[in-house]
Amino acid sequence: MIKRMVTGGRRLLSMCAQHTVAAPVAAAVAIIVVVVTVWQLVRDDQAIRLDAETRSNTEHFATRLEAHIAIRLIVGEHIQRKWLSGKINNVKDFQDEANAAHELFGDFQAINWVDADGVIRWVSPYEGNEAAQGLDVRSLPAPRAALAEVERTGELQVTPPIELVQGGTGFVAYIPLI
Repeated sequence: MIKRMVTGGRRLLSMCAQHTVAAPVAAAVAIIVVVVTVWQLVRDDQAIRLDAETRSNTEHFATRLEAHIAIRLIVGEHIQRKWLSGKINNVKDFQDEANAAHELFGDFQAINWVDADGVIRWVSPYEGNEAAQGLDVRSLPAPRAALAEVERTGELQVTPPIELVQGGTGFVAYIPLI
């Protein structure tokens, strides 16, 4: 009987020792699972916030860029109205109006007058845009398509981004003087 009690006692001590080790291990595993889960939730939340902020900033930038370009196109339409009303009759009048536009908005590459044959006759400013003077824009695919559409509709047309003869990439807006 004593032997049985000693054996039973040893089993009991062994079981207690296992429970003494098992409980902290189980607690540690549970804490690790909670920490990893919370970390993942925080990371997901940060990604969602970053995505929302990026979308908001992109929409804001797009709106500002659209307004920026629209204002520059209005300057071209202003020159068009002056031309059609007879207030621009020669290269000097054109240069005066183009120079005023350049003073207001220094980000124009150039303001040009293209004749009915599609050749750039007047360039403002000339410095830095020498390569555009005398250029037959109908010999270039995107400008040719835009000019054809201007002639068809009588409305302003803008090319997609193109390589400019002056160097660099840009777009060109054509405003009819018909």
